Amino acid sequence: MIKTWLTGTCLCASVLFTGCAVTPSTSSTDSTTKTAVTSSSSANASTANALLDRNWTATEINGFQISTQVANKPSLKFDSKTQRFSGTDGCNRMMGSFKADAESLQLGAAASTKMMCPNTDQNISVQYQQALTNVSRYRASPEHLILMDQSGRIVMALDASK
Repeated sequence: MIKTWLTGTCLCASVLFTGCAVTPSTSSTDSTTKTAVTSSSSANASTANALLDRNWTATEINGFQISTQVANKPSLKFDSKTQRFSGTDGCNRMMGSFKADAESLQLGAAASTKMMCPNTDQNISVQYQQALTNVSRYRASPEHLILMDQSGRIVMALDASK
């Protein structure tokens, strides 16, 4: 009993005291955001196509840039054939359904693995999962994907994986 409690306490303490691998963005709209967010109607027509069937790697979550030193960055992919998304929070895999049109993106409930990943930044995982629950709009280009909440606030920026 004490061993379980001590293990849990140590785990919680290590998560709290672990340095975050994210750094504040120097600007709320960096060059990635400026490139991906467009307002032209012709861009909207190709936006839905740009979203689909690409591997996206997160570069910023809730205004915090993800360090280039992070080994396993969160990622997403939207499959046009199955209308399902899949990805990872840097540790655990997740998947679910989605609906998208030229500007709106609705993510269905996500299923996820629940592995213990001691070599990953749990803060990034938590922020990533929370950001996904707030997504309702997006802008996409072949290189960049911006996920936004209902008010248009950017919750996540992603780059197309190479």
